[in-house]
Amino acid sequence: MSLFDDVIVNVASAFDDIGKKATEVVDKSKVRVSSVELKNKIAAQFETLGRYVYDSTVTNTTDSEIVNRYIDEITGLITELKSMQDMLASTGGKIVCPKCSCTNSSDSLFCKRCGNTLDFANTYTAKYSVPTPVVDDKPVDIGIDSDAENEISENDTRIRGNTFFDENVLPLKCVLPIKESKRGICLSKIKTKNNSSNKQSFMLGAAILTFCLLLVKIIGMLYKVSLSRLYGPVGAGLLSNAYELYIPLFTLATAGFPIAVSRMVSESMSKGRYKDIKRIKDVAIPFFMITGIIGFLLMVLFSFFYVRIIHSPGSFISILVLAPAIFFGCLVSAYRGYYEGMRNMVPTSISEIVEAFLKLAAGYTFAYIVYNYGEKLWGITDENKLIRYSVAAAILGITLGSFFSFLYIYLRYKIKGDGITEEMYKSAPRPRSKKETFNILMRTAIPIGLGALVMSIAGTVDSTLIQRRLIHMMEVSPEKLLSQYPGMIPDDNVIQGTVHTYLWGCYSYALTIMNLVVTVTQAFGTTALPNVTEAYTKGNKEYLKRSMETVMRVTFVFTIPAGLGLMVLADPIMHAVYGNTQGVDISVNILVVMGIAVIVFAAATPMCSMLQAVGRVDMPLKLYTIGMIIKVISNYILVGIPKINVQGGSIGTLLCYTFVIIVSIYVLIKETNIVPDFKIVVIKPLIAAIICAAAALLSYKLMVPHLPEGRYTALVITGICVIIACVVYAVFLLLLRAITKNDIMDIKN
Repeated sequence: MSLFDDVIVNVASAFDDIGKKATEVVDKSKVRVSSVELKNKIAAQFETLGRYVYDSTVTNTTDSEIVNRYIDEITGLITELKSMQDMLASTGGKIVCPKCSCTNSSDSLFCKRCGNTLDFANTYTAKYSVPTPVVDDKPVDIGIDSDAENEISENDTRIRGNTFFDENVLPLKCVLPIKESKRGICLSKIKTKNNSSNKQSFMLGAAILTFCLLLVKIIGMLYKVSLSRLYGPVGAGLLSNAYELYIPLFTLATAGFPIAVSRMVSESMSKGRYKDIKRIKDVAIPFFMITGIIGFLLMVLFSFFYVRIIHSPGSFISILVLAPAIFFGCLVSAYRGYYEGMRNMVPTSISEIVEAFLKLAAGYTFAYIVYNYGEKLWGITDENKLIRYSVAAAILGITLGSFFSFLYIYLRYKIKGDGITEEMYKSAPRPRSKKETFNILMRTAIPIGLGALVMSIAGTVDSTLIQRRLIHMMEVSPEKLLSQYPGMIPDDNVIQGTVHTYLWGCYSYALTIMNLVVTVTQAFGTTALPNVTEAYTKGNKEYLKRSMETVMRVTFVFTIPAGLGLMVLADPIMHAVYGNTQGVDISVNILVVMGIAVIVFAAATPMCSMLQAVGRVDMPLKLYTIGMIIKVISNYILVGIPKINVQGGSIGTLLCYTFVIIVSIYVLIKETNIVPDFKIVVIKPLIAAIICAAAALLSYKLMVPHLPEGRYTALVITGICVIIACVVYAVFLLLLRAITKNDIMDIKN
């Protein structure tokens, strides 16, 4: 009986071995068939690319975006083929679990160790490293852009002989040089003359974000102007005091995480690591919630000390009402950074508009009701108390706006998603662990956040230091300060000891106008970060140079004429915006100096965004820290001089950001070994802008003697001067060739 059992066991074992060998043979056969299909696909793509290059070169219509798309597809197919061949030689048809790296038989549906679902197409490369393709001896990613992905399948592609026909791909033929490199497959990309794809992506994102942020700033300006006309410079000073504490605490709470999220998402997108993108969001959102709560508590705590330092107890209630906006602002910033990294500026733009609209509509309505009906409804008769409660009511609109802004972007994500399809997600490599993702996020965010914090503290430094120096001057030699503004400061403010708040309110009037220019360049910086990051990640020096020059040129083409325009048209602009509100005449002189300062101030954000994009996330922190020291020293010295007083803040801003701009450009050149063409980037826009400003000033001088005084007259004069200046500027940009035909096509597209 035992002999019979042994025979049965041996026979069963033999058949089992035969079955396993047969299964391995079948699996290897399947893989070999798949490799043959891949070879056919590669040949077809070579033919497609060759015909397109030939035809487009003949007609001078080459688009490198299409060329690079084909090249990326071919590179991916070649890498996949090589991995499949390595797998055949190494695993004998086994499937490696991507989750735990356990080797399973080819017929397994689930991993025998961890139970993970197995799919041969997505797991065979898990254990064996895929060689990194290189282009011109530099590593590049092999991911295919989501909007350019043409998945070849039986449903959408028909094989005719050796050519693939797809409605998105022309039937073309060519052979490209492929060579082996020590780092893997090397495929030389074709360089074209008329490649504006990257510029279009930057221009499109910048255009969307610029338009929406300009609209947001205009709404914000209407908000501040309306409130200023309601309760004057003292109320404007209280409002500005609350903002100046909110901004650095909000920056500290977010700590550069939106920018870090944007950079990490952009880098993952360029590499086709879609699972990492999801992981980044999953890690960022809870962290933003925690920092938002901490920021809210810190603002409440610091408010008790801040109002004592600046001698403004009336600001206390406004600060408390504004504190919850930090929490909601942190949450919405996480989603904004996520979408910006994917080059989708629409969610950010719409959420900003929602926030600004509610701030204006709800804030002004609440403030108007409290200020005009406070005595009737609540029995408030003290004018100063009415102003305090009215400012707090206006700030309540800001907090509501931040809440509904978050609600919009959250619901948009839940309903519409982020554009990453299920197929893209499944085909992506295994993501990093949450711990690793968090560590990378922290390493990226902390230097960026500290740099942004130092920059935002500049406003608090201005608010605190300028007012403290003005208080000191009023205590030591009030007649010297008041003599600079004969008849411009009301006696009530002198008696009540609020001259420092009054002058700070005048300063904030001009600051509101200057921030319109800064808003536009913030959009440039936000758009530049993912654009330059992609160019730097791909290692394409020509692409990187073109991206950097585009950002610099667009920045200076806008900031130089805008700054000079504010300088020469300060008087009509301030009277057009604020009318005959108290303190406007003082603000005019402040705006003249701010016009010069805004050129470098506004340009700093895009320059530092490019530093972050090329991996120097630490440099903005260092630059802003040194710049802040320069600003503190200059403010302390200059504001203490009676003839300069509050103007010292504008001069300090000019000195601070001039240093930041010069050093940031130097570091960019050093890090990338790319020297921008400063003749086109700076000098030509500067010449055109000087002529433009001269035309605006001449137009103003010719018109003003013949027109009556008044707000609407100032508005008409400002509009006419701006139109004339824009026409002159555009003409001289063309004559000096500061803008090219390609730039015009980019704008048109």
